[in-house]
Amino acid sequence: MLDGQDKADYLFFLALAHFRLHEYDEANRCLTRLLRIMPHHNEAKVLHEIVNDRAKRDGVIGMVTSTVIACLGAYVAFKLLKGGRGGRSRSFM
Repeated sequence: MLDGQDKADYLFFLALAHFRLHEYDEANRCLTRLLRIMPHHNEAKVLHEIVNDRAKRDGVIGMVTSTVIACLGAYVAFKLLKGGRGGRSRSFM
């Protein structure tokens, strides 16, 4: 069984590994457990803040990327549909 300091170290390095893998929810879970055991663990507090900031930033970037892709898809579909019907008006006189 791990004692308090060993468990804190284990949770901190596990959180760091999750953070580097962009698994922010798992990193937050580890850091929350760690801070319950050792509320004054400064490295955990700093990493917790960084994880939360990165999760927010990546969430915004993901939302913007999805929006851009959706707009590009709509534009391409519009052009294909418009082009498929002739696009330009032609007169056969």
